[in-house]
This record gives sequence, C-alpha cells and structure tokens, in this order.
Amino acid sequence: MNREWYSSAYEQLKTELHKSKSGVIQGNTFLLDFFIDNPVDDFTYSEDGVDGVQAYVREVIDDFQLWLQENAEDTVQIGNRYKWQSKVAVNNLQAKEIPENLNLLSEDEVQIKNKAVLNEDEIVSLEKILSKYRNTDDVTEIYNLTLKIANWHEENTELNSTIAQWWESVVISSSKAKIKQTHMWHEKAAKYYSLNNDHAKSGQFYESALERLEIETLELETDNEERQKIFTECVELCRLARSQYGSALNGEAESRVYIKECELITRKANCLSKLFRKLYGWVSNYGESPWRVLLSAFVLIFGCAALYFFTDINNNNHCGTISFWDSLYYSVVTFSTLGYGDFSPCTGLGKLIASCQSLSGLLLTSLFLVTFVRRFHR
Repeated sequence: MNREWYSSAYEQLKTELHKSKSGVIQGNTFLLDFFIDNPVDDFTYSEDGVDGVQAYVREVIDDFQLWLQENAEDTVQIGNRYKWQSKVAVNNLQAKEIPENLNLLSEDEVQIKNKAVLNEDEIVSLEKILSKYRNTDDVTEIYNLTLKIANWHEENTELNSTIAQWWESVVISSSKAKIKQTHMWHEKAAKYYSLNNDHAKSGQFYESALERLEIETLELETDNEERQKIFTECVELCRLARSQYGSALNGEAESRVYIKECELITRKANCLSKLFRKLYGWVSNYGESPWRVLLSAFVLIFGCAALYFFTDINNNNHCGTISFWDSLYYSVVTFSTLGYGDFSPCTGLGKLIASCQSLSGLLLTSLFLVTFVRRFHR
C-alpha cells in the first residue's frame, strides 16, 4: 500500500485541527477532502469519481489511523468512529474540568469541613480552610463555611465584636453567592452590632435587612396573611433601624428610615386614612421637611390670591374686583388670620375660600414650627 501521502496528510491534519474551534476532525471526511485535492497513484479521481475516493478512504483509513497512533501521539488523540482530536484541545478541556480546589485541602481538613459539630481547635482549623477557599472562585463554598463559623461563634463565644463581624461576613458572602433569602443574616449582624454598641452599623444592617425583605417579598407568591406578617416585620425593621440611628446621633439616616416607615404604613392604610397620610406626606414629607411646608404655604397663598382676583371683595364698603396685588395682600392677611378688616369677601364662594384658607394657614403655620424644630433639634 502506498504510504507516501501519510506525512503530507498529517501536516494538513494538524493545520485543520488548529483551525477547528472544537479541535475535532472527522477522519473519513478529512481523508475524502484530502484525496480529492491531492490524488495518489492508487486511483484516479477523474476516472473513479467520488465513489472511488470513498472506497479508497475506507480501504486506507484504519492503517493511517494506526500510523497516527504510533507517530503522532503527542499532537493527535484518536477517538471512536474515526474522530481525531487535537491533543492541545484535550489538555485545555481537562484543565478546565479539574476543579481548582481539588487538591486544596488535606484529608484531615476535608473531615473537619464536613463535620457537623466542631470544638474550639477545629473551628480555628475551619477558619484556616475558609482562608484557602477565599483564594478561589467557589463563592458558594465560601458562603457555607462562613455561615457555619458564624453559627458556631454565636452559640459558643461570649458576646464580643467577633460575632457581629462574622455575621457581616455572612452577609457579604451571601451577596457574592447570590443567595436569595438573606434578610435574616442582615438582622443577625444588626443585632450583634447593637449589643456591642456600634449603633451606626446596626442601623445600616437593619436598613439593609428591610431592603432585602422587600426584594424577597416581590419574588414570593404569598397569601394575604403571610403578606401581613411581612408588612409587620418591615415596619418593625424600620423602627429598629430608626432607633439605632437615633442612638448613633445620625439624624439624616433616622429621618430617611422614618419616611420609609410612614410610606409603608400609608400603603396599607384604608382609603380615607391613606388620603390624609398621602396629603401629610406631600405637604411635609411626613413632618420631616419644613421647607416643603413653606412651599405648600406659598402655593396656598398664591392660589387663593388668584381665586380672590376673580371674586367680589368688599373694599371700603364697595363690592367688586380688586387688583392682583390687593388680592395677594388679602390672601396673606387671611392666611395669617390677622384680619385687618380693610378687605372682606362679599359672596358665599369668597367666604368659603377665606374660611378654608384661614384654617389651612393655622395648620400649616403650626406644622412648619413643629417640623422646623424637629428637623434642627436632630
């Protein structure tokens, strides 16, 4: 049998394997194309056609494959049914399939990692194991180990900042591992930071627990009773966060959480209560913004001035329209309930507007003073 073409076929095979994205070539197809492009003395393509070439491929392929196994074992791996694969591609694939942490731990460390109950020496070893895993991309294993260590310290360690720090690590690792139900870990971190008098961090974790719980609620299909429990828990988290921020003297954060709490309560209120709460929120940001109260007062004054401009007003015992500036002056006097008597409404509509404005003026003036003192007292 003519073997002169083996070397040239092998060189072309290496080129084709290098070009192939998968690194795999179907041997019989490769030889068919090779012989069509490079006829050999054993047959004539022009006379025998494709059928003749295929017959020749079937005749020589086993012998050529055996030759590859003997002479090209470093570059070509022979597979089933004449599948020839680049040895480089095989090695790269195997390297990807081998876990990075396959040889990360000794047998003793593997036993410690898998134990359910650990003593103090073993927990120290587990912390060293965690340090090794932190150099890998196995975020799920890092989360599981961190959670195991945090639980152990909670049950076996006297109260100190270490417990809070471990629960904070659980929060961080659960985020990286994309664990869904994690609001309870935020609460744990908040609880232990509070017990260690780190009220600022405690407030942050109670607030983040609230955010996580709201996200988790959106992802759940729950009944009304369960949603009511979640709502109660959300409100309680707001109050806990607000309390911690207050202890940390962080007025801005305390105000932010209080507004969030009011918004939650407004969302669950009945129709009439929701209307008044929404109005209270719009006018004063739930008692947290004196500047919004001031803006509401200006809107009321200028709005009523525009209405007075189109109604009859008694001016020196003469009922009729007055100028806009006189309307604005009358609106300010009515809002402040000074009542000089130089202007007064003539019509029933004018009297209704003036009565509502004077009552609103009393409420807004009082609300401004309360929100102003509350805001700057913090």
